[in-house]
Amino acid sequence: MPDCDLTILKNREELNKARYCDLQQALDNAVNDDAALRILAAKVDIQLKLEDFLIKSREADHAKLYVFGPIFASSAVIAAIVSLIIGWLKQ
Repeated sequence: MPDCDLTILKNREELNKARYCDLQQALDNAVNDDAALRILAAKVDIQLKLEDFLIKSREADHAKLYVFGPIFASSAVIAAIVSLIIGWLKQ
């Protein structure tokens, strides 16, 4: 996992805020226009589905870590113990 870069997080927050403001302005402009409201609702629905897909994709990536992490950690611990025992027996 890359290091946490606060400028990236700040930029992401600013982009999200701008996106929400744009969405609110579009909603305010389309109050009396049914066709524009339907288009806006479809755009929001697509955006939410994409965000849900990204979240599920990240969860799946983390699942690999949860499955293989303990296997590799236990293997490393066993290797360390075996090397300590071998070193102790050689003395």
